[in-house]
Amino acid sequence: MHKISKTKIKPTYINLISLLLALWVVSPSIAAQEVGLLGSKVSGTYLDHQSGEVVSLVWQHSHDELYLYYKANVYLPDDKVKEMKVLKSSQVKRTIKVKFSKSEYICDFSFSADFQSFICQNPDKSKQLFKRVLSSVDKSFAYFLSKFPKDTSTKIDVTSRLKIKNPIPIELMIKFILPKYEDLLNGYIGIGLYGALDLASKNNEVKFNQARFNAFSSILSPMGGWKFHYVARLNLHENYHTLLFNFEKHTFEGVISNSTYLVNFSKSGHFIDGMNLGYKKLYFKSGSDTRRGVLNQDEIYITRKTVYKGISYLHPEHKTYFDAFKYKILSNGKIKAINERYNRPEGGYHTKDYQGYCFIGSVKASKLRLTVQMLGQERPQYFDSVSFYPGRKVFWARDNETKKVLKLQFNDSNTGFVLTHSDGKTVTFQR
Repeated sequence: MHKISKTKIKPTYINLISLLLALWVVSPSIAAQEVGLLGSKVSGTYLDHQSGEVVSLVWQHSHDELYLYYKANVYLPDDKVKEMKVLKSSQVKRTIKVKFSKSEYICDFSFSADFQSFICQNPDKSKQLFKRVLSSVDKSFAYFLSKFPKDTSTKIDVTSRLKIKNPIPIELMIKFILPKYEDLLNGYIGIGLYGALDLASKNNEVKFNQARFNAFSSILSPMGGWKFHYVARLNLHENYHTLLFNFEKHTFEGVISNSTYLVNFSKSGHFIDGMNLGYKKLYFKSGSDTRRGVLNQDEIYITRKTVYKGISYLHPEHKTYFDAFKYKILSNGKIKAINERYNRPEGGYHTKDYQGYCFIGSVKASKLRLTVQMLGQERPQYFDSVSFYPGRKVFWARDNETKKVLKLQFNDSNTGFVLTHSDGKTVTFQR
């Protein structure tokens, strides 16, 4: 196939938490009326095992469009991705004629009946076989490990590790980290209530295609968000490997986020545990959130400062909150909370199976606001607290439209709560 330069960018829109937020994505999109059912059937990542070339076809269910991306090699940085556009397609013949943007190079894709592979015919009549793969990476965990620079430090302040330049291709993240690190995967691909709940019901291939879309579309956008970077490989214990990586996110919802994660792997490369050591999030108008982590051998100390500027629906008063946490990394690589306590209930929560999400914001010391959505609900529900007793860890919230009342019983550390409906049914949420 053919290497090309970047193409023009056009705006599309994704519905996030009842707001229509603009996300600039690349031009090679196909309207649903042109592709019909073909788009969802061909969606996936395909690898030419001989040349190493990768084609990702991503069907966006939210706005019924297919996006086409090409990389000459999966191990290249994501900014080397090229985009394609469809000239013609046939559901009956299972064919798509594609053209590389800003190029006259045209290929014909002919898909197998089970959509597990396709033949690409190039302009010179040569043919390539691309097969569907969950991950196009054929390198071992040892290769992935070797990409992280060794660091012999026993004490690390994460705030000094936020400016990183060595990118991790999204396919390596999909191969080694995202499938096992469910919290990170859902945080990365589930943008807000709608995105998270929609993807919670999808299988991993759909989730990973969304991860690819986030990476490629944002790389080609003016914002250039959604990037992973290598940070360090630490030698904390002989029983496991400890890696630090950086996750940078710029979005049109007004958030700039820069996070450093710690992940532990067994010597054979199996994921053990992970956590967000530190981050800096800037909400352009409504405030900021800073989490500073200090790693001292097998102990983690985290301080958090949250500032609300008093101009958002969830946080209409100017407030600043501080929290402190302590964790210990055990000899088996698991991370145990020694002291995890939040002074206030504000924040984001989800059910254990990610079938429900809740955001809580403050109006004033004794009043809160909630946004709740469960899988299957067309839109979220909005509640204002009727009463809040910090000492009792209980408050009641009322839907402004239906007047429906919920009871929220928080645990002592404000890390979770039990929501009780008016009919007595309960749902447990955790941060």
